[in-house]
Amino acid sequence: MDRFILSGFLNYNLGSIRQKPAGSESFNKKTTISGLAANLRAGYRYGQTPGDAIIADMLFTSGDNNGVSDSKYTGVITSNTWGSPGGIFIGHGGYLLFPHGNVVNRFLAAVTDISNIGYGIAGGTLNFSKDLIPNKLHSKIGGAGGFSVIAPNGGGNFMGWEANAKLGYDFGAYLTVEAHGAYMGLGDFYDSRLTNGGVDTRPVNPWVGFVCLKWLMF
Repeated sequence: MDRFILSGFLNYNLGSIRQKPAGSESFNKKTTISGLAANLRAGYRYGQTPGDAIIADMLFTSGDNNGVSDSKYTGVITSNTWGSPGGIFIGHGGYLLFPHGNVVNRFLAAVTDISNIGYGIAGGTLNFSKDLIPNKLHSKIGGAGGFSVIAPNGGGNFMGWEANAKLGYDFGAYLTVEAHGAYMGLGDFYDSRLTNGGVDTRPVNPWVGFVCLKWLMF
């Protein structure tokens, strides 16, 4: 119940990839790995309930501009790299720039993995929440923004901005109905063919709206 919130993490990938050539009895060092991921979450509870708060959530991951062509990789590696869902950055209050925990498919955000397809990311979210009825009717408005640490070929560093809102009502203990909505304006990061599916046409600015039932027993 403290009025101040402060948490975060620091993760550093350090290692190497070794390959055993055909017909060889030993492994050769092919690529060195050195990547950084850092997060800082800070907030202040200004009202009488945990829902009356202002919270900022910032994320940074290093990037690499040429993959493993120079036998060095300075981006971040998570289990998503190997095809196993993990390293999903949720719980920050965003919906489209970063994935949200209540959507059907959490892999449809602009930055589904914190490595940002190897380019790295510097960005975050800012959320203002208030209980219109204490511990009963919850509201929130928020925003998000992000910059790619490495600009893709043909594109820029700015990934885009997001505005979002939420309204929820508690019908009982652990039983809540919520309505969510968000809109994202894409940046020049998506001018690159490498980031928009290999086509010259930029994707349209995405939006999302949904209603969800949250129940501990369901």
